[in-house]
Amino acid sequence: MTFKKSLTAAVVMTAAVTIAGTAAAETELVVVSWGGAYSASQQNAYHAPYMKRNPGVKIINDDSAPEAVAKLRAMNEV
Repeated sequence: MTFKKSLTAAVVMTAAVTIAGTAAAETELVVVSWGGAYSASQQNAYHAPYMKRNPGVKIINDDSAPEAVAKLRAMNEV
């Protein structure tokens, strides 16, 4: 598994665990990605259909993966 795939999997798993505990209270979901065509494909394949089925949820895309990992860690420590 490449470093990017490993990091992406770790971020997704962290987000999933965090969301599972607070799903009822939150209406925004921040998805961290690498940007470019990769993020566009994620938005078309996953985010748009999910938001269509769950109108109360807003997905926010953060395409600054390296910096965002540090942000996620900081948010998780609060």
